Amino acid sequence: MNKDYLKYFPEYQPYPTQIAAMDTIQEALIKKQIVLFEGACGTGKTLSALVPSLHIAKQERKKIIIATYNHQQMGQFIAEAREIKKKSDVKILVLKGRESTCPKNIDPDRCSDLIKKTRHLENDEEESLELDIEIETEKNPKNRYCEYFLQILKGNNDDFRSWLFSGVRSPDEIEKWALKKNSCGYELLKRSMKEADVLICDYNYVLNESIRNKILERLNTSLSNIILI
Repeated sequence: MNKDYLKYFPEYQPYPTQIAAMDTIQEALIKKQIVLFEGACGTGKTLSALVPSLHIAKQERKKIIIATYNHQQMGQFIAEAREIKKKSDVKILVLKGRESTCPKNIDPDRCSDLIKKTRHLENDEEESLELDIEIETEKNPKNRYCEYFLQILKGNNDDFRSWLFSGVRSPDEIEKWALKKNSCGYELLKRSMKEADVLICDYNYVLNESIRNKILERLNTSLSNIILI
């Protein structure tokens, strides 16, 4: 079997069992089949799943979603993705929920409400001018808008996208970068998702239909054009 997928494999020799697994997964992906496999810790399951998936995704112009069930598994995929990134120009995005990344530390409903108000204020010249005056005179306007989201609306955020896709950034790294810029990491990620080749996220984002549809929309793709790990 053609082993062109090895161009995505890190700079060390794969185990024979990994080669066998990657051959099987590649063949299954070509045939639009489902693969279920298991192995002990340290046997290279993560790379065995990801490497042939990347190869087929690039060939068929698909995107990959990696659905993880806990922080440890997400960390494992991030670590392996970083090794792959050293060899290939793959754009990988790691997404965590709004509730765990909101810089204002407020509940999701309140966060969504402030974002709507901020977008309205930015689009309404009269109210935007009024808000600018309130900010300058420190009249506590923050119940009317989100200062972090406003920062995103006022910039093109190219510096974030350049930094984000130059490596594989963990949620903590994204949060720290955004806070230094007085910005919101979650909203920045949302605006960068359409450029991603690979999305690493919580499995609930796939199982929940409403969230899944939003994710697919932001990735600018459809369920039929996704390889799910």
